[in-house]
Amino acid sequence: MYEIGVTSFKFIPPEKKTKCAKWNWCILMGPSKLKIIEKFPFSTFINGQRGKDIKKLWRDFYNLYCTIKSVNLTTESIAQFSYDARRWVQEFARPLKKITNGQIIQEGLYQKTDVSPYMHVFAFHVPLFMRELHQQNLYLKWFTISSVEKKNHEHVRLFFGRTTMDGGIEKNKQSATYQICNFKNRQIYFRINKTPTTYSEKVLTISDKVDNYVEKKNHEHVRLFFGRTTMDGGIEKNKQSATYQICNFENRQIYFRINKTPTTYSEKVLTISDKVDN
Repeated sequence: MYEIGVTSFKFIPPEKKTKCAKWNWCILMGPSKLKIIEKFPFSTFINGQRGKDIKKLWRDFYNLYCTIKSVNLTTESIAQFSYDARRWVQEFARPLKKITNGQIIQEGLYQKTDVSPYMHVFAFHVPLFMRELHQQNLYLKWFTISSVEKKNHEHVRLFFGRTTMDGGIEKNKQSATYQICNFKNRQIYFRINKTPTTYSEKVLTISDKVDNYVEKKNHEHVRLFFGRTTMDGGIEKNKQSATYQICNFENRQIYFRINKTPTTYSEKVLTISDKVDN
């Protein structure tokens, strides 16, 4: 890989060495992939005629790619590209052929299941695009579908992260497509009206007044449960749930607070001069 100018590729060993552990590898970007297609010695690692055929297959693909990127196209070169692209897909899925005694007369290259929709577009639609653009003195090199790929990536992320994936409760069930479009519409509305969609975290200091209401209320209810209720027990005749007793106590506290009724008292120190009637 280093000899052909690809320095970013490397295999990554598994963290845990088990029987099922698999190696990973660095994902290559476009320029590095082109170098591999153009220069990688496939026949060195794949023996026999099959290795030579695979090497020729990818060299032919590189030549087709260069034709797409060219700005010196003619009607004849586009027609030749259309023929070569279809032949390339057929060669890609070339099957293994044997005779009756088991002797191999043709090595297979790849499986038919490896043929992707991109190859169909490459062989049957790209030549049409090139022909239409050539008539208007335009070239395919000047266009890109990176925005479409980006949009597809975003929609896949939204499907798994922000939709119910066509599931959910039947009463409020919405399709994933509707939920994705609804989310995108909100994003457009926020962008038009300059509505912030993110927030910055605030660093709290000792001087900040932080009222952790939920935690405080939970602490109070636990204290009341053990200190001022029968904990769902008591005499059956007058039995009341702990929840009811806690709510009743809270209501009394609110009533006392509204009417400014004191809930505590201070002890009075008696002296000899006080008149105490025992």
